[in-house]
Amino acid sequence: MAHHQLATTSGTRRPDGAANRPKELRTQGRAQAMNSLEIRGARVDLAHANAPCAAAHATLLATETERLVRGNTRIQAVPATSTHAVMLEVDDVDPAARQLGRRGLALEAADNSQRAVGFPLGITTFVPRPVTAADDDISGLDHLVFMCTGRDRALALFGATFGLDLRLDRAIAEDVHQLFFRASDLVFEVIANDGAPLDAADAVEGAVDEAPVSLWGLAWRSVDIERSHARLADAGMEVTEVRPGRKPATRIFTVSEPDLGTRTVVIGPA
Repeated sequence: MAHHQLATTSGTRRPDGAANRPKELRTQGRAQAMNSLEIRGARVDLAHANAPCAAAHATLLATETERLVRGNTRIQAVPATSTHAVMLEVDDVDPAARQLGRRGLALEAADNSQRAVGFPLGITTFVPRPVTAADDDISGLDHLVFMCTGRDRALALFGATFGLDLRLDRAIAEDVHQLFFRASDLVFEVIANDGAPLDAADAVEGAVDEAPVSLWGLAWRSVDIERSHARLADAGMEVTEVRPGRKPATRIFTVSEPDLGTRTVVIGPA
């Protein structure tokens, strides 16, 4: 294949028609492309009694306990002595781990994964997903919710270190910010608290773990909110009434099932 030589004279254009950028900007753009982790999905490790947690998620996702996969997310039950963690899936763990290491993140290897030391995040090998069937009402994870002590820590960990795309940063209470990051079709909502931990807890109506960063809950996406609600109620799960969601044109309900291991809601179109 023939290679085109880029023009370097001021006012000329590259063969694709775009005006020349200064050399430092071209270099920066290439560096940003090389530093992308190319996140493909997520594996959510839930620290709970393995068998009940797997069975509860099998009911939630209408699948087998051996294959807790839906859309962009895998669920894995881990021993209750551990902590919840979200492992971002990439095609090749080793170069991604080197990138994170260069950004100052300490990692520890475990089971084809690299987990951040002191934080509930890491990377693991991407596993291809089965195609979502037409009768699967839950299609994947809409977003994850984290609690974090400090807005600067949230920006540094989720943004600068893992390279997630910051989409929104807004104050929701005194010393409490709500940040939204995105990777592929996964959204990471982070409640970042610069004040006392109880302030952040009040902002989301729940408790905050003592860790500097913790997974607070999961929000699953449904293509038919009424069908999901009826199915889970018929299966014996305790569910709240369907109510309007905070996001326009959505509805939501909470699944109050302790064996799920974390706070869980289902979101669907209005």
